[in-house]
Amino acid sequence: FFSKLMADPATDQAPAEANGAAAPAAPQAPAAPAVLTPAEKAAAIRKQVEYYFSRLNLRKDAFLQDKIQDHPDGFVQISVLVTFPKLKALSEDVAEVAEALRTSPDLVLNDEGTLIKPSVDHLKDLKEPVVLSDRKFARYSECLNFFREMLRRYKEGDEVSSRDADFLKELLSIWHPMYYEEKKGCGIKGFKVGKDKDHGGKRTCFILVRTDDTEDEFSYLKCVAAAFQRGSPTSRNKPEAAPKPQAEKECPEGTFVRDTVVKCGGLPNEAGRTNINKLKEYFAKYGDVGWVDNETAGNGNAYVQFKEAPSAQKAVAETAHTCELAAGLTVALVQGDEEKQYHKRRFDELSRKCKHPGGNDGNDGNAKGAKRQKTD
Repeated sequence: FFSKLMADPATDQAPAEANGAAAPAAPQAPAAPAVLTPAEKAAAIRKQVEYYFSRLNLRKDAFLQDKIQDHPDGFVQISVLVTFPKLKALSEDVAEVAEALRTSPDLVLNDEGTLIKPSVDHLKDLKEPVVLSDRKFARYSECLNFFREMLRRYKEGDEVSSRDADFLKELLSIWHPMYYEEKKGCGIKGFKVGKDKDHGGKRTCFILVRTDDTEDEFSYLKCVAAAFQRGSPTSRNKPEAAPKPQAEKECPEGTFVRDTVVKCGGLPNEAGRTNINKLKEYFAKYGDVGWVDNETAGNGNAYVQFKEAPSAQKAVAETAHTCELAAGLTVALVQGDEEKQYHKRRFDELSRKCKHPGGNDGNDGNAKGAKRQKTD
């Protein structure tokens, strides 16, 4: 990714014929990946180290946990980090890495520029149990088995008991990695057990039943994984017993997972003409695609929403995108005000769907009622 392939002129150039005839065309070397600018390199270093110290990685990185615990203030030598393969591919220069990390809000650098630590003590948080209703789960496996056994108690078509429904609603409202507001729609009436359509009906899953009798699957596996990988929910609180009437119309701060949406450019100029299915098929190699919006991104653009942030990051990290729809497809992460506006439009659309049920579903099974393009 970061090295440039150089063609050797001595081997690429064929000798001229003795009679002066033109030499045959030399074989063309493959196009070399673009070399990172200093700013791009610094951003890549920062992003990689932030991931190393994220809760998602620390949960499973015993080596780095040990290094953090070895220091009284939780610092780790940058000289240790530059031996990690992905960071090493970017830079082995401690001073260069330190300079790139100075502006990170997620990291703390010591004055000498030799030590780094996360700005949040994730290890302390990792030791805290996950609390659902009156149960505490200290370990991932404990929580997973609890819901797995719950699912096994029911047959296909059975309604879930009110006691179990309380656990499911709390698990979904606090820990679902996509959108609680999107899942609940106009309100949750209950839960039942059915077949998972995303896996050809071969698996049993929990199904949410809304007050307007529409239904939607959700994965307790993803919810439990999020509970033990993403930290305590600081902004996604347990729903109140009597939510305000306007709560379903608004997009409250923190009710969406950040960094899951990318904006594609270089598509057909007229908005709404991009084939949604083809975009979903192309981006599926990076991870699960939950939604494609070809209406509101502007002419020649489209939004692609992944179900998990790492999938979006993989798509953005790719230096060159070529698909059936566009030879020079550009991909950029949607952040800041644009990201908030995107999710607000999505929630508003879902709210309208609940007020006016019926019509075509959206372009995934999780979000109901959003406008979509007809596919060929």
